[in-house]
Amino acid sequence: MPRYKDGTFQYNKFDNAFINKLSSLVYIKKLPNNYKDYLVELSPVDFCSKAILLLLENNDNQTIYHINNPNKIELTKLLEILSNDNIELIEPKEFNANITNYPINYTKNLFEMITKPNILENKISNNITIQKLSNLNFYWPNYTNKYIKHIKKLLYKE
Repeated sequence: MPRYKDGTFQYNKFDNAFINKLSSLVYIKKLPNNYKDYLVELSPVDFCSKAILLLLENNDNQTIYHINNPNKIELTKLLEILSNDNIELIEPKEFNANITNYPINYTKNLFEMITKPNILENKISNNITIQKLSNLNFYWPNYTNKYIKHIKKLLYKE
């Protein structure tokens, strides 16, 4: 995700699958209701790099770390903030039928949400990493309005 401090993101933002899905969902303003309580994490790249450096500088024989923000936001809430509108929750079958009414460039990356309902889910536990980073006085940020605005800017073609 973009840097927390200034919103800088990869130059090829529309090659990023998550940004494409967010952009499409904001455009159609609909979401399958099986995603109603779905939580997403947004890991700012500047915090990820800082966490990686801290872990490398303080190596203690742990060989695997999972670098991702433990703070979560409801997908529906995020979409409503990004779209400045309500997101309609509909049955997955209705969502499937409905997305064909939109241009393919907005919907091609949403078909996975129907065929693989847990496609956005991250099942990796990062408790060990969080504890280690906490011991190093590193804490992940909460999602501020400013940070969400950085993400919102990514959703629109320049």
